[in-house]
Amino acid sequence: MSAQDTATWTTTTNAEKLAEWLKGASSITLLTHTKPDGDAAGSTLGLARALRIAGVDATCWYAGALPLWLEGLACDTPFKHVDEDGLPGESDLGVICDTGSWSQLEPVRGWLQGRADKLAIVDHHLHGDGEITERRWISTESAAVCQPVASLCAHILGKSAISELPVEVASPLYFGIGTDTGWFRHSNVNAQVLDDAADLLRAGVEHVKLYSLSEQRDRPSRLKLMAIALSSARFIAADRAVIMGIGLADLNSTKALASETGGIVDQAMSIESIRVGALLTEVRDSNHSDGPVTKMSLRSKELGEASIDVNMLAQRFGGGGHADAGLFLVGERGLDLGEPLAQRFGGGSF
Repeated sequence: MSAQDTATWTTTTNAEKLAEWLKGASSITLLTHTKPDGDAAGSTLGLARALRIAGVDATCWYAGALPLWLEGLACDTPFKHVDEDGLPGESDLGVICDTGSWSQLEPVRGWLQGRADKLAIVDHHLHGDGEITERRWISTESAAVCQPVASLCAHILGKSAISELPVEVASPLYFGIGTDTGWFRHSNVNAQVLDDAADLLRAGVEHVKLYSLSEQRDRPSRLKLMAIALSSARFIAADRAVIMGIGLADLNSTKALASETGGIVDQAMSIESIRVGALLTEVRDSNHSDGPVTKMSLRSKELGEASIDVNMLAQRFGGGGHADAGLFLVGERGLDLGEPLAQRFGGGSF
């Protein structure tokens, strides 16, 4: 392995090697990005269950706002919340799923630092911080990290195909693929995604049950938040882009959770002329004691050569993501950051 490989965002291992490395441990800490989504939770829970079947004590640790469906997905698989339980204790190894960026791992940075040789990353994002660990499997061709994690679980359990995985392992992995593809509606859906999903269904996964878990259990507060966001919509660049906002006061007045803002930005993408949608959300962040911070979620449509790469746009502000979905922290400037962004959008970017 070259020095360049260890410092850059490249793949340095594979499922077979990772499986052998993990099976040699007695205890493993599983981590993912702050505010876990379906892919983050599904990959860590699926991997935890596979490791436990293999006789390894594996525990998932999450940070930030937790989705309402998490307990239903986890069932009897134990997990910890950094915000309530503090940092993880000692373990033989650690695996980070669905991210490799320090900016998304701030709550556990103190635990990760100094452990590079005991860590592995399994991710599918285009960018990350390679110095976190030299042991990385980055499957950028995958729509969801649950795809490579499914292969890893099969190797851990000695299965020749992911269709042979125990249903309790396959279910959270399918959930992650489903949610990260918008339940097979987004532009990241390809033949391999559908093949992997079909194999997990062959393992016994119940599609309707998992779809209902994520998509049909909203609280009234989420509908109220959605109404606020839509009413704030500002169309710019000849209606090719839209910016919406949800303030901390909106979260308080609706008694909504921060996790209930997820997916609201997608609502604007139903408009034919829209090429990029942006949602500014004020949230409280333990790393910023001076007050709330503002996060921006970006979405774009797959339009061939005319597509807007919002991952590149997010990187300009220190964030990242995928070509059609990006996220970044814009700091403590509040929702007024929409003004300079509107100027940028209106300046011929589209």
